[in-house]
Amino acid sequence: MRRLRLSVRLGKGAFAEEEVARLRAWGAKLSQATSPVRDLDIAIEWLRAGKAGPGLVQECEQRRNQVWRRRRQLLRAVPVHLTTRLGRPRAGSKSEALILRRRRKLETRYREHLRRDLPVFFRLGEQDRHEFRRVVRWWRYLREAALPKRKLPKDALLAALLNLQEALGDIQNLALVDGALRQLTPSAELGELRRLLTRQQQAQSGKARQAMAALKSRLG
Repeated sequence: MRRLRLSVRLGKGAFAEEEVARLRAWGAKLSQATSPVRDLDIAIEWLRAGKAGPGLVQECEQRRNQVWRRRRQLLRAVPVHLTTRLGRPRAGSKSEALILRRRRKLETRYREHLRRDLPVFFRLGEQDRHEFRRVVRWWRYLREAALPKRKLPKDALLAALLNLQEALGDIQNLALVDGALRQLTPSAELGELRRLLTRQQQAQSGKARQAMAALKSRLG
């Protein structure tokens, strides 16, 4: 879904503005509906990897299933007529030139955003951190779409973006686990798992700093 939204965002000059806006609105609603379920799935996976007892895993699974039963009612398929229209972008050299200019504009915007916030990431507020992670992800997807497949494995900038995206994603996942653990019934086992989580968060912050330094050297 994220890659589809980026493709339409990149090629918005080849589509009607109304169609682009409707797809983005649909994608936002889908993300809002599924994110709480995904967050608990991450917590369940972490509990199992940490060898948590069946009681804690079951408690988290029950909470997850309750959330899913509520959220699944919010899911809506993308309108068929919208996908049909988006499947027929405007053709011609003018549209191609618009897409190329749009790609260059987005790349410049993403580069400047990361240059500005890389040195202060750990001092940013949560909303600004979220936006930073999103820019890293968007630029990674954009670069993958722009490069020939044979060049992808050797592209140093793409590798740096991917490494940072994964490192920041792990930090975010651990934060989601922390939130899920706070909702479980307190116990000695849960206390030990929380201490394990704290150690993992400290280690992951170190990995993220290394990935940031590597990307910073690529940005100049």
